[in-house]
Amino acid sequence: WFCQKLDYLTVPTEKSIGGYYPEFHAKIKVIPQGFRFDTVQLFDGIMQQDKVVFGYAGSFIPGRRDPSEFLEYLNSLDKSLDFEFHIYTASTNLVEPFIRKSNNRIQLKELIPRNVLLFELSKMPFVVNFDNGGGTETPSKLIDYLIIEKPILNVKYGDLKKEIINEFLNGKYNNRMTLPDKENYKIENVTHKFLALIP
Repeated sequence: WFCQKLDYLTVPTEKSIGGYYPEFHAKIKVIPQGFRFDTVQLFDGIMQQDKVVFGYAGSFIPGRRDPSEFLEYLNSLDKSLDFEFHIYTASTNLVEPFIRKSNNRIQLKELIPRNVLLFELSKMPFVVNFDNGGGTETPSKLIDYLIIEKPILNVKYGDLKKEIINEFLNGKYNNRMTLPDKENYKIENVTHKFLALIP
């Protein structure tokens, strides 16, 4: 009923189209989320530390956007490997069992405002994305990844790539997550796409 009333239906990604009835696909226009990139303050450079510090911010979904395999693998790594994985989440129940066994290498951080979070993540050499695992979904943090311009370690539940994790921990990012062009998400460009729908 709703789709019948529309001239256009906008979705943020191509993947989203599959979530709508096929008879309305012709009405769908892909227009990404828009953001003002110039309002975000980022750390200039990389923090010089004697350990690898990387992070994740967001929610978890058991069996899908699930950190358990990744955290278990981190805890299995040799204790001489010095790193810290900082997790900013309200889904603490999926993380806490692994923190106790981590020897302080997995740390649950308090939730902080988005602008402060992006500054903290921008200090790190890379950040982690936990794949949604659904064919019609893309990470809601896509714009945040584009803003901080850091290599993304993509982790998919049920298909843990241990060799790629090891590469990242050793500063090799050839297998980083591929991201779309940042220009697509600038608010000026997104606004023009909406205005172009007006006859």
